Amino acid sequence: MIKNYFSIIIILLYTTTSFAQEFKLKKLYADKNKSGITYAMNHPLHSWTGVSNNMLSVILLDTSNMEINELAVVVKIASFDSKNSNRDSNTIEVTEALKYPNVSLSSKSIKQVNDKLTVKGTLKFHGVSKEIIFDAEKKIIKDEIKVTGNFEILMTDFKIKPPKLLGITTDKDIKLSFTVFYKL
Repeated sequence: MIKNYFSIIIILLYTTTSFAQEFKLKKLYADKNKSGITYAMNHPLHSWTGVSNNMLSVILLDTSNMEINELAVVVKIASFDSKNSNRDSNTIEVTEALKYPNVSLSSKSIKQVNDKLTVKGTLKFHGVSKEIIFDAEKKIIKDEIKVTGNFEILMTDFKIKPPKLLGITTDKDIKLSFTVFYKL
């Protein structure tokens, strides 16, 4: 399933690259060995995080000005590790990850001022697509581009009922942070 999403992303970006010669556009892929996405959640009794280093991501870079024109990311929900297998299993159940295995993000626009990015895009999670806007930072380090950022979503916006522990519901928000390296 993740290959299907990635294929769609590649096809969408490929149609844009038909003008690549004129604008000097280059596709860059995330380095899975160095990149990661982390979620953080809270419950009145404790807080926790889960990390995934198993993401597929591609950006379209305008090499004439080193600006990112487009981005796409796909990550499997089951790839997140909170260091607690019971919690990870519950996450898969609560998010219905067997039915909706992936979370994906595709940009609609990216505004860049120096190294600051404002990304507007569509986040698809639990079968629901929602427009989001978030800030990120881009740094060029030797032969790589490092993109970092964070944003929050509400489970209820994606038709997910917040889980309970000992009869007490978790907070509705999920805090997401990411660090992604793209090889130039």
